Amino acid sequence: LAKYVGAHAGGNHPRSGPFVETLITGLREAAQYAQNLHGTHIDFSELQFEIATEIENVLKKIQIVGNLEQHIADLYKHLDPQALLLSIPGVGRHLAPTLIGILQNIERFHSEKHLRGFCGLFPRRADSGGVERAGQTLTQGGNNRIKHALYLAADTARKTDPELAELYWRLMTVKGHHHKQALCAVANRIVNRIFSVLKRGKPYEVRDREGNGITLCEAKPIILERYTVGENIRAGRRSNRIEKNS
Repeated sequence: LAKYVGAHAGGNHPRSGPFVETLITGLREAAQYAQNLHGTHIDFSELQFEIATEIENVLKKIQIVGNLEQHIADLYKHLDPQALLLSIPGVGRHLAPTLIGILQNIERFHSEKHLRGFCGLFPRRADSGGVERAGQTLTQGGNNRIKHALYLAADTARKTDPELAELYWRLMTVKGHHHKQALCAVANRIVNRIFSVLKRGKPYEVRDREGNGITLCEAKPIILERYTVGENIRAGRRSNRIEKNS
């Protein structure tokens, strides 16, 4: 088993040591469980047929998904030949086609505010006893597919774009916002960029805080040095949220 795992381990998994030993123990336990379930007289030919059928179904589904993703990529390339949306940090190959498919034509929106309202990226808020409490869910307004996709995109963008990293850092450390509130602000900034690149027909360029164009590789050290939110601050925001909601 150790030799087999060592020869076939994929990804970044180690090919020897504690990881492999733990995996072998799990395989043995699974085999023992299967034997206890089926008894000592196991028809291995039937079992092999069942496993082969399941593998065939999985491979077919993988092929179908792959064909679908390629078709989506081809359609996106046709609709956005300059890959304008893909130039925006946080907007990847899954979100870009989603945006194009739902927005259709940027001319439908007469301003950034109009587009932000369509996306509905606003955290829910509640006032009680004169104390404003930050909600932990997004409002029900807006397009849900774009809203949740942009929320995830914001979490990526804040780690790769100095301007968005600075915004997230400032809201968390200076303004006292919670993680979700800060991400909503970042997501809304991404919406502004979407509107801008589609209106101008020019790709977005990542810049440092001095306005100089930089690559994503050059941006990461800047973010780590200047705009890292400490775990003590995150823990404090979480505890404050719990106290306010209790």
